Amino acid sequence: MKVRRSTQHLLAATFAAAALVLAACGDDPSVGDSSASDPVTIPEPSDDPTGTPPASGPTAIPDDFPLTSGWPEDDGSSEYRLTEPSPDNEGMVAAGDLAACDTSADAGDPVDRLTTRLSWGSAGYAREIQLFADPTAAEQFVDSVRDVYRACPTSDQNGTPPTYTTEVNQGALGEHSLVITRVSDGIGRAVIQVVRIGNAVVVDALGDEADPDDFPVIDLATEARENLADVIGATYELQG
Repeated sequence: MKVRRSTQHLLAATFAAAALVLAACGDDPSVGDSSASDPVTIPEPSDDPTGTPPASGPTAIPDDFPLTSGWPEDDGSSEYRLTEPSPDNEGMVAAGDLAACDTSADAGDPVDRLTTRLSWGSAGYAREIQLFADPTAAEQFVDSVRDVYRACPTSDQNGTPPTYTTEVNQGALGEHSLVITRVSDGIGRAVIQVVRIGNAVVVDALGDEADPDDFPVIDLATEARENLADVIGATYELQG
């Protein structure tokens, strides 16, 4: 199994975000220690007691929104570095988390936002919920993220290795969702999930230094989807 000492190049290439750059690599490059890895039941749109979300939707995210739910808990080590959810944290688009081939997603004009980040061992996490003026504006943001990654199936570091291969697929969460996977031909894998529910969009990004030959990215995608369950449930509740 191949492991590097620094995740800087991996997460810069997968998320292009300085906030996800890690200082050290854990003993095990897999990310299987999450406390929320057991199977979960994710609400379907039909489970919403009000049916279709209102045309406009909520305009504020509550302070107790469980944005970090499903992430690893603090183990007391110096490698665990959590930035608590806040609208004052740099947004994922502004930080370059949602960019590929020198192109960034269109940030749109959200009316409210919470963003959080975690670095832990060899893994980097970023998560965000945004509320837009209406579902149409939210859908435009999802489309912008999709277009950025779909237009960049392969990328490298200005002509030098490693090369990353990107796939964009429809997800199974919310009213519309994407699952974006990025895999290095050396070491590194990442999953980005984008989920729209009414006028809300949740973005979840997870990357690590695992060798994709030993730890397939599909396993990381499954873990990331399961870990997002509480956030998706809370987003449905937010729609009223």
